[in-house]
Order: sequence, then structure tokens, then C-alpha cells
Amino acid sequence: MANLVVFVLLHLVEITLFALAAETCGRLASSRLSFRDGFERSAVSCALGLGILSCCFNLLGLAGALTRPAVLALVAAPLLLRAARPRIFRRLPRPDFPRGAGIAILALPLAAGLAWALYPPTAFDSTLYHLPIAKAFAARHAIVFLPDLRFPVGPQLFELLYAGSLIVADDVTAQLVHFLALVVSAAALVAWGRRFATERAGVWAAAAWLGNALVLSVGGAAMVDVGLALFCTMALLSWEVWRERGDVRWLTASAAFAGFAASTKYLGLFFVAALPAATLLSRAASRRRLRNAAGFAAVALLVLAPFYWRIVSETGNPVFPYFSRWFGENAWSESLDPLGSASASGQPAGSVSATRMRDLTDPRKILEIAASLVLPGGISGADTMLSPFVLLIPPLLLWRAQRDRRVRPLIWLGVAYGLCWFLAFPDKRFLFPMLPAWTAGAAAGMDDLAKRAAARWAPARSRLASVLLIFLLVAPGAAFTARVVRRHGPLPATPAERDAYLTRMLTVYPALRSLNERFGRDYVVYVLFRENTAYFADGRFLGDHFGPNRFAVVIPFLGDPPRLRELLKSMGATHLLIDRTERKNFPIPIAAYAAAFRALPSPGPTALFEVP
Repeated sequence: MANLVVFVLLHLVEITLFALAAETCGRLASSRLSFRDGFERSAVSCALGLGILSCCFNLLGLAGALTRPAVLALVAAPLLLRAARPRIFRRLPRPDFPRGAGIAILALPLAAGLAWALYPPTAFDSTLYHLPIAKAFAARHAIVFLPDLRFPVGPQLFELLYAGSLIVADDVTAQLVHFLALVVSAAALVAWGRRFATERAGVWAAAAWLGNALVLSVGGAAMVDVGLALFCTMALLSWEVWRERGDVRWLTASAAFAGFAASTKYLGLFFVAALPAATLLSRAASRRRLRNAAGFAAVALLVLAPFYWRIVSETGNPVFPYFSRWFGENAWSESLDPLGSASASGQPAGSVSATRMRDLTDPRKILEIAASLVLPGGISGADTMLSPFVLLIPPLLLWRAQRDRRVRPLIWLGVAYGLCWFLAFPDKRFLFPMLPAWTAGAAAGMDDLAKRAAARWAPARSRLASVLLIFLLVAPGAAFTARVVRRHGPLPATPAERDAYLTRMLTVYPALRSLNERFGRDYVVYVLFRENTAYFADGRFLGDHFGPNRFAVVIPFLGDPPRLRELLKSMGATHLLIDRTERKNFPIPIAAYAAAFRALPSPGPTALFEVP
């Protein structure tokens, strides 16, 4: 028990110090902005600070100086400044936190998400490429091209934050960085409601956002989707404040957040393009529309330039590996590029988009799409669901738009993004960039309806109904995440408990650990159909559905061990690792491999061979 307490407290202290450093950086950068209150200032500043710190890590990585002393100095500098110059921060308003039983209920999903973030990393995409990218940057103290991973290069803002976490702490701290983005995004929704509706609407919006099981499961893993949602939400919030106040400094902040979003994931480019267009069409500062739109684009491009310059210099394709039809084929675009040569189904990309467009004219298909968002599987195939509240967002947004014209641009931006999402990348996670803003608008509409109902109720009854609604909004996400945590068992707090947990969750982990112990980094292992364990190999890890060493190259030779051996040798592999429990319906005559390979002792249901 003592080990568990120390483990949890240590990581909470680490993420608290990091959050304080980020908030301090953001406060200094946003000192000229006029905030509604201290709570809004803290939320915006923390998000801004995350982007600023990652950009600094990026510059260090480009210079080959992403070392432990440099990272510690960069994080410690704002903390030391805050301690040495307290007067700078005392003049600023203190955070005015929401009060009442309703805000306390938000602790339920946040506690479940925090518990999930404290487990060792096992989320598929996290251990497939997000953490392996960070691990490679941390090991080499530089940003490098990684041809063995599914995404060898790309906008990697949050991966750089994870690299900093691995350099000074561990992978659990990296997961807590993404969890911090989840907390700040919820705070941003409360601030949004306070400014444009009521505090109650803001709390409802945060509750509805945290009530999505998929949001909590992703927010507690070292992925990037919640971080992307945070930057997109802040970009939209800042843009709306600019429209309300006409202060061009808020437009500059919106552009910076849009640049951070595009530096996190290619989906963020939508906001780099859409918000300048919306600025050009906006009635705010109508005489300066062109200058404002051009200024927005300039600031956003300045922020994302270092990230995309490296992508272009490495590949010649600013959105590598996508759009291969325009920028040239590559080993990663096959079955991955929705607008390239082929889709995941093997159909030409144009025919897939045309089919999806026809689906939008079929009421039955529209109902199926809506149901797939709140049920397992569906068009995205994700097992984790969104909250049923998402089905209420369209009517509530339309209701609010009738009474508040400020919501209308949000609807048009949402329609444009929704069409892009459905025609190109219909994955539930890829709705995250717009989902918080949609939720804020819908909560404001719900608040309008509640005001009408409250006129007939006693005040005590109205408050009770509000608290009950918050509980109902957070229940789906909190219940799902708590069930996942319970299924995963006690929280591992020691290295031995961590090994036991990973052995239980990942069948090939013991074999990779044995390779690490025996060879360190001096090995190259090809792993069949367990690509999501790349993070746990200290040596070079081969094997994925994409890239030059993809499974499609190896599968034809699985029944011919001598030819398979020669193929693996040509790839540079020194070892072959097979999970006996996963055959993927392909013939793998493991017993016959002994003649072509040298069998090695392998723990668990795996077969490990040395390539002679």
C-alpha cells in the first residue's frame, strides 16, 4: 500500500509542476488579453503554455539538444520566475472556480480518467506509434525520421511533450500530460458557458464532454486526440471572443491555437483554413476583414512552420503519407490514404467518397450513422462509445441559434467539418476537434429550455434538477471508465507489478523484455501481427500493416521458412517473434521453422527465433 501511495503522489506532483509551468508560460504570453475572470485566464493560459513548451522542445530537437538538462531547465525556468517575481502574478485575478454540488460531480469522470492514466500504457495507438516516436526522440536527443513506424514523420506536438516526459520521468507521466489536456478542455467549456451563456450551461457542457466514454479512454492514454480537441476548442473560443469584443489580440490567440492544432494532427489544418475564411465573412470589424484574415493565416502558418518544414524536407509531401496521388506514392499510403490510390476496403478512393455522399441522401443510412456514434462498432469500428447526448446536439444547437446569432458560425463550421469527416475519415475520435464546441452550444440551448421550465418550478427543485442532469451527463463516461479500471485489476506501483501487468495484457511483452535484457538495443526483431507492442522493444522493431516492411510483404512466405529467412535477412532482422495465439488465418508452420531458424527460449504463448 505504501508503494502505491508513493507512486500516485509522485506522479501527481510531477504533473502538477508541469501544469504550473505551462500555465505560467501561457500567462506571460497572454498578459495583454482581457479575460472575463481568473478561471478563464488559467484555462487559456495552460493550453497556450502546452503549445509553447512543445514548440520549444521542437526547436531543441531540431538542434539535437533535446537532453535532460535542457528539458529540466525549460520547465523549471517559468517556475523559478514565478517564485522570484510573485508580484507579476499577484496583480492578475485569481481563478474564480465554479461552486456547488454540480461541479463536484465532475470529479467522478475525472477520477476515473486519472486512474486509467496511472496504469502502464497499453492503448493500441499509444504503444503503436505515439510513445515509440517519443521514445526515439528521447533516446537520440533529436527529432528523427522513423521508417519502421506507421507514421515515420508528421505533426508531432504532443509526441514532443511525451518525449520530454520520458526524458525526465516515465511513460505514466506522459499519459498524465494528455490527461491534463482533458482537464483543461473541460475547464475551457465551463469558461465558454460563463462568457456566452451561464455558468450552469458551462458546467453542463463540461459534464457532457466528460460523459463520453471514448473521450475518457483516449484522454487517459498517451495519444493526441484530446490534445487536438483542446487546441481546436481554444481556437474557436478565442475566435468567438474576438467577434464579441473586436480585440484583434484574441484573433491572434485563435490563430496560435489553430497552429498548435495543425502541429498536433493533420485534422487541425481544417481550422487553419476555415477560421480565416470565417473571419473574411464575419461582420466583426468589417472594414478590416481582409487584413484580419491574412493576419490570422500568417500567425497560424508561423506556428506550424517548424513542424511542417521538417515533414516537407524529409518527404516532399506536407501531409505525408496522405494524398499520395498528388505528391507521389509511398510505402505508407497503401490502404491508408482516403484520397490516394486506394481505400482500406480496396476500392478506389473516389468511389468510396461517392458512396458515402449517396448515403447522406438516404434517411435510413443517416439513422445508422447516428446510431453508430453511440453504439460499439459502426462505421468507425471503435468499441468505445460516445455519449447518447451527441444525438441531441443538432436540435439543441438549432434551438440556440434562433436566439443567439453567435452560434450560427459554429453551426456552419460544424457542417463543413462534419462533411469532411464523413467523406474522408469517419472515425469517432476524429469528431473530437469540433465536439467540445458543439457541446458548448448545445448546453447553452439546453440552458434556454431549462430557464423556461424553471419559471414553473420552485428554486430548490430547479437546483436539484440541474444537479441530477449533471450526474446523468457524466454517468456514461464515468461508469465505462470505472468498469475498465476494475477489469484491469490493481494499479501496478512497482517494477515487478508493472511487468506482471504488461505480461497479462500483452502476450509478446515477456519475449521483448528478454531481448532487451540480453541484447539491449543491439537487435532487430520482426513481430508478426503484434504491431502495437513497438514501444516495448529497445531494439529496432519491424512489422506493421504499413511501411516498407509491412505484413503484406511477409505473408506470402510464411509457409516457406527458407525463403522467409532470406527475406528477413534482407530487412536486417536478427530475430522473428510469433504470437502462437494469433494466426490471422495464415499458415504459420512454427514446427517447421526450426530447420531454417534457430529456436530460442520464449516465455508465454510465443515463438522466438534467431535469424541465422
